[in-house]
Amino acid sequence: MWGFESPLSHQPPLRPQPLEPKVKMETQVQELTSTRYQVRVTVPAEEIAPRFERAYKALQRSARLPGFRPGKAPVSVLRKRFGEAVREDVGNELLQETFPKALAEHDLKAIGPPTLEEVTIREGEPFVYLAEVDVLPQFELHEEVEHLTLTARPTEVPEEMVEQTLERLRQDHAELRPVEEEGAALARGQVGVIDYAGTIDGEPFEGGSGEGYRVEVGAGRIFPELEEGIEGMRVGEEREISVTFPEGAREGLAGKTAVFKVTLKEIQEKILPELDDEFARDLDHDDLEALRRDIRERLAARMAESNRKAHHAEIAEKLVELHPIDVPPTLLEGQLQMMVKNRLVHLLGEGMDPDEVDRRERELHQELRDDAEQRARLTLVLDKIAEEHGLEVRDEEIEALLKKEAAEVGVAPEVLRQYYENQFGSLDPLHDRLREEKAFDYCLEHATFEEKVAEA
Repeated sequence: MWGFESPLSHQPPLRPQPLEPKVKMETQVQELTSTRYQVRVTVPAEEIAPRFERAYKALQRSARLPGFRPGKAPVSVLRKRFGEAVREDVGNELLQETFPKALAEHDLKAIGPPTLEEVTIREGEPFVYLAEVDVLPQFELHEEVEHLTLTARPTEVPEEMVEQTLERLRQDHAELRPVEEEGAALARGQVGVIDYAGTIDGEPFEGGSGEGYRVEVGAGRIFPELEEGIEGMRVGEEREISVTFPEGAREGLAGKTAVFKVTLKEIQEKILPELDDEFARDLDHDDLEALRRDIRERLAARMAESNRKAHHAEIAEKLVELHPIDVPPTLLEGQLQMMVKNRLVHLLGEGMDPDEVDRRERELHQELRDDAEQRARLTLVLDKIAEEHGLEVRDEEIEALLKKEAAEVGVAPEVLRQYYENQFGSLDPLHDRLREEKAFDYCLEHATFEEKVAEA
């Protein structure tokens, strides 16, 4: 801890020695900020003496020194040669034992390790150290937590949503047939089979070319300029179409204009299946009514989950607003680092130049700091809700979430478990996520709902 090694760490294991039942000590704390405290601990000299004695006896049994038989080196010699390292060992032992007790005495919950400002340990003198540590802020939950007012959201599935889903299923299961009419022009609702090659400033770019690509005109699945540009083309015709990439395009393309050379290879028309019992049976349902019922149930489940997420977001906003508490720097920096790392991984996956990582990382630390502070503040409030209302996470719930996540990413649960163990040392991230979900759900269960008034 203090920058030098102890010879005891290289010796054979020692027999466990009895520890004093309780260390006598004096503690003083000073509030530096609402989330950072200074702690001074003093352990009397008489408490330390037995620990030095044990340490030197253990060292005497195991040390091998020139001119002395094993176990016969005088303590005075050991003290001269190993005294500094022994002081470190005894100091570390006392620090590990006394600091948590000092925090508990003053009802402080530390975040991260302490920063040692002063350490004094000498034989025959008191052990004194001064440490600073970030702590969880002490606060009370706002009374509105028990009855938040949230926006009411629709819970009934409109029939038109069922019909729209059925129509999409028909479209998805349509048969594509070539249009044989000579000189036919590609029209809305038809599918064009195209080859394309794009350039930016005359240079090809990654992902900018392809062959045999099917585009349904009017479906809105490609860039609008490209979709509009191919409408009316005839088989064998070539066109050059300019496309400006939107802000949401992958890193390096946003805002740039590409020119695509497009060749229409074939025109296909969609032949939709009849909406009847036979169509339903093709989709593994007994009849059309059973298919409608299944669609309605799936839409209802999706709507319920969407409502839950929207309400959670609304709850998060209200909880942060109701609790303007200070966020410990250690917690803020940890949250910020995690958010920056996640964003960088996402940007790299979108094709960001690896050489840009350092620059973007610095920018993201500035861009995401406010969001990280809000998220850290929310974490503190949710943890307080879970603590006050006894919201616990069972092992089987963690295992269920692990299996669910593993299925979503297509790996065995044990592979994902090993990932968490390697990255975090435990399954704590899953536990914490479930605990937060329970806190959100607690607020949701006790909330009242109001219809949103439409603005005039």
